[in-house]
Amino acid sequence: CCALVSPSWATLAGRIADGESIKFLLFPMASTTYTSTVLPPLFLVLVLSYLEHFLMKKLPDVIKSLAVPFLCIVVMVPALANGYNMLYNAVPALATMVVGGFWQVLVIFGVHWGFTPLTLMNFDTVGYDTLQVFKTCAVVAQAAACFGVYIKSRNKDFKNVAFSAGLTGVFGITEPAIYGVTLRLKKPLICGCIAAGIGSAVASFFGSVYYVYAGLPGILTVVNAIGGESSRSFIGVLVGCAISIIGSLVLVQVVGFDDPVPAAEAPAEVPEAVTVPLAAQTSETVVASQMNGEIKPLSEVNDPTFSGGLLGQGVAIIPSEGKLYAPFDGVASTVFDTRHALGLSSNTGVEMLIHVGLETVTLGGKHFRAKINTGDSFKRGDLLLEFDLAEIKKQFDTVTPVLVTNMDEFSGLTTPQTSGKVKAGETIMTVQP
Repeated sequence: CCALVSPSWATLAGRIADGESIKFLLFPMASTTYTSTVLPPLFLVLVLSYLEHFLMKKLPDVIKSLAVPFLCIVVMVPALANGYNMLYNAVPALATMVVGGFWQVLVIFGVHWGFTPLTLMNFDTVGYDTLQVFKTCAVVAQAAACFGVYIKSRNKDFKNVAFSAGLTGVFGITEPAIYGVTLRLKKPLICGCIAAGIGSAVASFFGSVYYVYAGLPGILTVVNAIGGESSRSFIGVLVGCAISIIGSLVLVQVVGFDDPVPAAEAPAEVPEAVTVPLAAQTSETVVASQMNGEIKPLSEVNDPTFSGGLLGQGVAIIPSEGKLYAPFDGVASTVFDTRHALGLSSNTGVEMLIHVGLETVTLGGKHFRAKINTGDSFKRGDLLLEFDLAEIKKQFDTVTPVLVTNMDEFSGLTTPQTSGKVKAGETIMTVQP
């Protein structure tokens, strides 16, 4: 609503549309709530900007501050309401499937608040509203998706989150369900939207409407469909909600989702650091490729922590198979609990970090199988780690930085090649003492 009554947002959009450079001055606010987010006005003014731009040019300056927002409401709200009602009257199944199926997408961006004037106008002009029926189907479908996740998940902590989010959905509040569960897992969100679209279409066949405004449409507000001379409206809402709930539950069980892996528990004791005799740091260290794949400069890694050399110098390898071999003779100084990275120390004192993929720590060890433990010795070419490359590639960039983390103890590092194919065992770096 704030976009419809505030000329400043529409003015800003008009200036941007004219290609004008805008400077923003941001002031800290005492508190920020979901309903005060800037996303709704930003989206709505894309439409309002042209009308506001026209009015600002035509109206006298003395009345602009009051007349422009008032006329924006007078023009835009009926236009939106009539547009939706015309679509509903012409092709009700299409209108309902669009609203029911995509309503939660609007909720994600906060744009759904912009439809409140449309709903209120329908109640004022015709005494009922169809839009809230399909909002109800969308809400109960997301709540059911959360309960579907609760049933299927094997993660005890996440089951509790899913159940709590589904419970708030029962009362018409889907933000916890979306942001905490369904959007995070992606597939349950889509399952809920599909079920809600079908349920909404079926409800439209009964001519279902709400006769009383519901601030938070949900399963508890279906009684608002009771009214008029026929009971078909209430029956239609019940059938539509039933299809939305059952369909969402079933789809989540059939389609499934990537069950979150519980965070690895911290070890009871911190392993003692593995030290390498400094006397051994007298000869150069030849570092072999740990993987088959494609080598590339470290500067091309899409992560400033690695590309900027903050953790060390080296190269990066895009693996072509899920195996990691020892680059030299040495000791495993650190095998991370999540197994996505290894800290190695050579017999010549080189300390190396090998990080398989970017952001893969969030997998919590899923798809990784370590072949060594902290403190174990190894020989060049020994298999140190296996990982499911195909599964990891579905979510993450698999580029693997190979870093010498204690370069300040050595005179230099050379790399024979920084591009092209490379095989495990081939020399990729030489560290000078």
